[in-house]
Amino acid sequence: VGCDRSSALVQICAERGFQAFVSDALNVPLRTASCDACISIAVIHHFSTPERRLAAVRELVRLLKPGGRALIYVWAFEQEYNKQSSGAASTGFLKPSSDDEDSGP
Repeated sequence: VGCDRSSALVQICAERGFQAFVSDALNVPLRTASCDACISIAVIHHFSTPERRLAAVRELVRLLKPGGRALIYVWAFEQEYNKQSSGAASTGFLKPSSDDEDSGP
C-alpha cells in the first residue's frame, strides 16, 4: 500500500492496479507497528524545518513493526539550480534539537 499528498498520483496508482491513498507524511492513518517496511522517496526534504523533517522520520518509525526497516531517500544536502546552492547543508537539514539528541527518532 502507498500514500501521497497528491490525489492525481494516487489516481495513477489506482489505474495501474496498486493500492494507494491520499495522506500527509506527518500523520499516516495506519496502525502503529503495522508495516514490515516503509519507503519514503523524495518527500522529507520538502518539509520546511528540521523539526518537521524529524517528525516525518518519527512517523515512519511509528509505522514499523519491531525489526522493520525503512528506506529514506532525499535530495542531496547541497544541490545547485541555476548556479545557486540549495543551502540545505548550511541550514542543518535534520539536525536534532538539544532535546532530541539523546532520544533518537
